[in-house]
Amino acid sequence: MKHTIVMTGASRGIGNIAAVRMLRDTEDMHLVVTTRNRGDDLVAQLVRDSGNRQVSWVDAELSSLSSIRSAAAEIAHRLDSGLLPR
Repeated sequence: MKHTIVMTGASRGIGNIAAVRMLRDTEDMHLVVTTRNRGDDLVAQLVRDSGNRQVSWVDAELSSLSSIRSAAAEIAHRLDSGLLPR
C-alpha cells in the first residue's frame, strides 16, 4: 500500500544517506522532505542518487513555529486532496 513519509534533515549528512536509502528500498513510499529554501535541487539529487521519483518538498524553517504550521497545513492539504498517498 502506498504511503507518505515526511522527513527533516534530508539535505546533508546521515539524513541525506537515510533519505536515499529509503527511496531505494521502499517502492510504495512517497517521501516529502522539508527544506528552508526551494527544494528543487535537493529533490533532483535524491532522484538521481536513488532512482526513485516519488519525492517532493515543502518549505519549512524549523526554528519558526509559524513556518512549521504552514508546512504542516500544506502537507495536510496535499494528503486531503489526493496529491500524496495517505
